[in-house]
Amino acid sequence: FVEPLRYQTILVDVLSTLSCMGLKKVDETMIVFASRDRATRQVMWKFRKQYSQLVEFDRLIRPLVTVVSFPPLPEKPFFVLNTPLKVDVRRGQLKEYFTALFQIPLAPQAVHHICRFVSLDTVSPLDEFGTGVRKSGFLIRRTKSLSRETWKVKWCQVDGLVFEIYDSPGGLISESISLVNAQIGRQSSGPGSDDKTMKHAFMIMEPKKSAGSYSRFAFCAETDEERDDWIGAILEFIEGNNNDDSHGNGGRTSYGNSSSTFRNNGSKADYKPVSFGTPSPYSASNHSATSLGPEDDEPLEDLKKSKIRSFFPFRSTPGKSANASEDLSAYSKSGLLATTMPSEEPISTQQVLDDLRAAQGSAARAHGVFGNDLGAALALSSGELFGKSIPSIVFRCLDYLLKTGAIYEEGLFRLNGSAAQIKHFKEQFDTSYDVNFVSMPAIPDINTVAGLLKLYLRELPVLILSDMAGAYRDESKETDYKKVAYGFRELTQRLPTAHRDLLYVLFRFLKQVVDNCNSNKMNLKNVCIVFSPTLNILPNVILPFLVDFECVFGAGEPTPTEKRETLGLAFP
Repeated sequence: FVEPLRYQTILVDVLSTLSCMGLKKVDETMIVFASRDRATRQVMWKFRKQYSQLVEFDRLIRPLVTVVSFPPLPEKPFFVLNTPLKVDVRRGQLKEYFTALFQIPLAPQAVHHICRFVSLDTVSPLDEFGTGVRKSGFLIRRTKSLSRETWKVKWCQVDGLVFEIYDSPGGLISESISLVNAQIGRQSSGPGSDDKTMKHAFMIMEPKKSAGSYSRFAFCAETDEERDDWIGAILEFIEGNNNDDSHGNGGRTSYGNSSSTFRNNGSKADYKPVSFGTPSPYSASNHSATSLGPEDDEPLEDLKKSKIRSFFPFRSTPGKSANASEDLSAYSKSGLLATTMPSEEPISTQQVLDDLRAAQGSAARAHGVFGNDLGAALALSSGELFGKSIPSIVFRCLDYLLKTGAIYEEGLFRLNGSAAQIKHFKEQFDTSYDVNFVSMPAIPDINTVAGLLKLYLRELPVLILSDMAGAYRDESKETDYKKVAYGFRELTQRLPTAHRDLLYVLFRFLKQVVDNCNSNKMNLKNVCIVFSPTLNILPNVILPFLVDFECVFGAGEPTPTEKRETLGLAFP
């Protein structure tokens, strides 16, 4: 049992919200959590809870929480179906709930409830399935029947050249996929490139006996990291089998080296997602395709290049061109790009790259956070808010303002905070790169934190709109608001990722401020006027980001005319 005095030494993380244990009622949906050591982030133990237990826990905790903006639990309907989108939402909301719970000040009675919650229903390592195989766990599988399409949770595992699928852990195998000469695909992450019904997806293409024909199996994990772990495990056996064939062993080799290589170097950079418009439906049915498998006389390096393709869905591979430049051109024009596995670089080249990275890191650290470019600030320290990675200075400020209910406070971003404290916090971020306001003995005033955020944005060396600020300004002069919204969407998709993510997070937060203007008196016009000098952007350019947020940053439509008339959009 966790003692209340040791409560601050742990964190709770959501490991999985999937289960396929033959349960019938939604209240019996099982969620697996991990208790982590706060200092090392190591998993100390796991515990499993039913959804009904989460509801009861929230009923005990919520009256004891004084923070207005304490996030809610996912609603019951999110646990009824296991579509990837619903799984992604419920997991994100659970993560937000427990992250907030361990950051806010709590009464002793609340701490006691938390300690009891994390100490009961623990999972014994002896009871876990699949501990003796290379990789195992729950995945979401899309299946089709004559009448409808359904998503089902399956227990999957791989420990050789067969990918096994079970209806439940410890049950009978329901399907198996041969990995001999198989192709692996990874869902791209570029804007507009994903199948909107899928998240964290990968595909296995199993060659059939007929040349050029494949069976396709699509799976969704709960996170990108989990998806990439599956891809890494599968590739170990595919690459190991190719190495055996190329050396004429005929036998199975150890995959230790391959595993180490992929995990150390096979990060997201090894996948180059490519957009493909609207993906076709995925199923286990057969699709005729040009052969993507290697020929017997292909060099080993070509074998590696053909094994993983970071695109979704799969497409036919263009025929071999006369030279490398023609190959690259053909791939680019078709929207298909093969990705090679990590290979050894010459020592001299690698040394130059390492030295360059070290020099860049030293320069960023010497400059600090304020007045540094976004890329350098992200490299020093970053946090994730609304699913986007942003510099820690922005994350800490916005996270604190959300947790303290600042969006309901009158005068937010208009009233000045303590100049001395703002200067002090600026120096702290420039030296330590990350400062957690919530854990401070004396938590700061919300206007001080808001002022610190505005100072950081004001001191950015490059406009938040980058060198495309002029294009935004020209687009805002268009009289048709729909054309403005769609134009802003196109421009925003072309922004550097760091700038686009910061824009998204900032304006999503400011939209919440505007939505609560009856309480905080910060209506749309006030927010635009206040942030115009902060961002060095005209109010008319800020306006579409707030009014047409869903259109600019997503696939929504511009705000209709009748609603725009009630917002008071005119500026002097």
